[in-house]
Amino acid sequence: TIWVKSGTYATATALNLPTGSGNVTVCAGYTTVRGDEGQPTLQASANINVINQTNRYAAWMNFIVDANSQGGKCYNSTVQNTLLSNCKGIGAATNTFVTSSATQFERCWATAPEAATTTTGFFLSADGGMCIDCVAQGMSSHGFAVDGFSVVLIRCLSYNATGSGDGFNAVQSASVLDCVSYQNAGDGFELTGASLSHVIRNCVAVNNSGYGFTGVSMTTGIKSPVINYTATFLNTSGAYNNLGGTPTNAVTLTGDPFTNAAGGDFSPNNTAGAGASLRAAGYPGTF
Repeated sequence: TIWVKSGTYATATALNLPTGSGNVTVCAGYTTVRGDEGQPTLQASANINVINQTNRYAAWMNFIVDANSQGGKCYNSTVQNTLLSNCKGIGAATNTFVTSSATQFERCWATAPEAATTTTGFFLSADGGMCIDCVAQGMSSHGFAVDGFSVVLIRCLSYNATGSGDGFNAVQSASVLDCVSYQNAGDGFELTGASLSHVIRNCVAVNNSGYGFTGVSMTTGIKSPVINYTATFLNTSGAYNNLGGTPTNAVTLTGDPFTNAAGGDFSPNNTAGAGASLRAAGYPGTF
């Protein structure tokens, strides 16, 4: 493991860990004690992808990755068996976190894109990518964009996307589980293309300017085998569109279900018809 102590480290050259020899090569930040998950800053001083991982078996953990409005991305991976964990990406153009192979993102946060750019939070363009407990905030395009097969998004949040940004935009098959889309300029969850294998479950769409959940580019709607246990409130264009009907086990809320979304607290409140209606309403419910 390569340990990096708290501080700001400027670079004009993209960072790329070597392939691990029998093990994964890890580069991890810390503040005082190794393992405390403190986040040093890796900051671009030129138009580069701050981390441009082209070697397999590599993990970056506990960093603020600042593209610094230089025109590049925070993280780009072109190979499998890579991990980005507990990292915050800021100042990126086009995309903040990108994988064209099977990278896993865990507890990562994309926010504050470069001004006057159209920037996606997480762009997964290859098969097998994964986001777990990730957040996209204030993107100028989609929060999460999927263009690969068998991509999995679990407990992810997209909010305050501007422009025409959807919270979640899936071109190919994706499993989107336990996710929230809040106050985005586009749709909450948009399922595009002709995929028959989307799995959307335990997801909530609130206060988006488009639809809560929509399928497009199909004459008869998305024929997903699993779109259920969803909840919606105050999506401007409507709750559901082009999905072949209302999903099973759908919950129609009568109020904002979150404790303090404006302050970043997306825990369910206990208001009747709002957060209280989400409690134990998803799959598998109570035992």
